[in-house]
Amino acid sequence: MPTFPFASAVSAILLASSATLAQPVPAVDSADLIRRADAVLVGTVVSGVDDATFDRHSITLRVDRTLKALPGLEGGRTLIIDYPHGGPPSLAGGAQGLFILRCPQGTGAPCSAANPFEPAWPTVRAVALESPSPGAEGLGAKVIRALVAVIAASDSDLAASTARGVLSPGQASQLRQQATRALSSLPRNDALEALRMVGHPSDLAERLGIVGAQVQFGDFTGLSGVAAAMLQSDPEHGEGRRYLAWGMDRIQHPPDSLVPAMSAWMTAADPVVRQMAAYTLREIGTSATVEPLLTYGIVDADMDTRYYAVSGLVAATGRGEATTREECGRAEARYLSFWQSFRRPPASAPAAP
Repeated sequence: MPTFPFASAVSAILLASSATLAQPVPAVDSADLIRRADAVLVGTVVSGVDDATFDRHSITLRVDRTLKALPGLEGGRTLIIDYPHGGPPSLAGGAQGLFILRCPQGTGAPCSAANPFEPAWPTVRAVALESPSPGAEGLGAKVIRALVAVIAASDSDLAASTARGVLSPGQASQLRQQATRALSSLPRNDALEALRMVGHPSDLAERLGIVGAQVQFGDFTGLSGVAAAMLQSDPEHGEGRRYLAWGMDRIQHPPDSLVPAMSAWMTAADPVVRQMAAYTLREIGTSATVEPLLTYGIVDADMDTRYYAVSGLVAATGRGEATTREECGRAEARYLSFWQSFRRPPASAPAAP
């Protein structure tokens, strides 16, 4: 498994000032968090308190709408949410978000975020969460509808749900990307259908996010539309490139049809993209992967990329010797020498290391 973790957008929904770049955090099963949550609700931050002494942050939240709630937690009520261990950055009064909470019953203790890495998901004020179709509808569908509304919202509509009522285009784009990544953590069928309905936006950062989320569900149709962007080195879209690349780790059985795209990724400027390309080619493990792994993988400047190339060549050819990353690092020259000589005529082919 790759050494790089998945990326998930920092919860910029409630930031009082500029949006913050995403930091790599573990992937989570949001559907499971929602099932186990005591409350899932849309709320507006009334106030926030930082306690530097105990490294905690807490907010008072007014409940606007409840999707799943404890008895007595109707709209208009307030509750306290506690974020230990430093909490989220700068939660600001007046901002609105979708909160997934654990709330100890009968203890008087404050609620806490079910996912400490994501204190809230963005929402759009006054969006209809109920389906216009008659009949019962599950909680998951309402959450998906709320997230899709964010992805499709205008900058001004998104700004209306933030603390100051003002967002730069970059901050609005961050919120759409956060909603996209939240969708990718929900069950495949419903979330993928929603992502396909959203389409591929013109904004490259948002398009990388949409394609990255689709890739995690095994839909690779959008890769061609971001092929050139995946090879670039501009810092502005580095987060989106890495999010898409890291998503390849979620594909249990990558198809042979990915070889052309992954071969191109092997020439990318970003080492994370090259690493995940070599990893994916290793997982594919067919004869079609030999050429890119030999041509680019074993000579790459990145150690992890070279390791995936070596282990991928073993898988694809049945030659050489399987190894661990640690062993490959200790005796890398020997392993690389074998594969650098692999194209010699059979009579002079070297023995396996």
